[in-house]
Amino acid sequence: MTIKKFLIASALVAGMATGASAATLIGSSSGEFTSEDGFNVSASGNQLTWPGASLVNPQSTLTIDNFGFNAPVPLGNSEQKVGQLTWENASSFPTFSPSFDADATLTLDYDSPSDIAGTEGVTFSVTNTSGGNPDGIATLVLDGLFDFGLGVPLDLGQGVTVTSYFAKIDGAFGTFSNGSWSNEEGETSTLGIYANISAVPLPAAGWLMIAGIGGLAALRRRRKAA
Repeated sequence: MTIKKFLIASALVAGMATGASAATLIGSSSGEFTSEDGFNVSASGNQLTWPGASLVNPQSTLTIDNFGFNAPVPLGNSEQKVGQLTWENASSFPTFSPSFDADATLTLDYDSPSDIAGTEGVTFSVTNTSGGNPDGIATLVLDGLFDFGLGVPLDLGQGVTVTSYFAKIDGAFGTFSNGSWSNEEGETSTLGIYANISAVPLPAAGWLMIAGIGGLAALRRRRKAA
């Protein structure tokens, strides 16, 4: 291999690393309500239901969606959605739907780059207001750290590391700040759960090192032959 060919090959390998994805993040999340203490509140699996202005219909619901994700992870820092909650907020009166608490367990299951699963205990404190004001849900993570019991930073392999988790509103309705979720009556608000990801190009760096070692060996043999 000539020096020119070696430099071209190295440049091609380095170019492959630029803008590439480190890995594909694959997994799913789900949840289940474990208890609730509200008046006229029922829970069935992943959905919590409580009365609106009528004891019959419409109903307000809080759903821990069964959410799947499959997305390439870009190099550097990125946000990857790993879960979702949906709140359908019917018009209500505090006399029909008093404020209450409900406990739930959220489950996050990574399939790739590594097979890792964890759970998070959360309490949802629902506040029903009067006079057309937005209702609220305060979210309290039971152990004080939102990490699904897996700890952060979490090394998923192939250069992919979860550095933290956070939640934000997806869509036009609702607000979320410091664990407080607000939603107008009659609207549906979606809260996304996101992982902050840091990814480095370990596979590409490995190939570049191999190419460099091979090129140097070829140059050494060429000098000996000369």
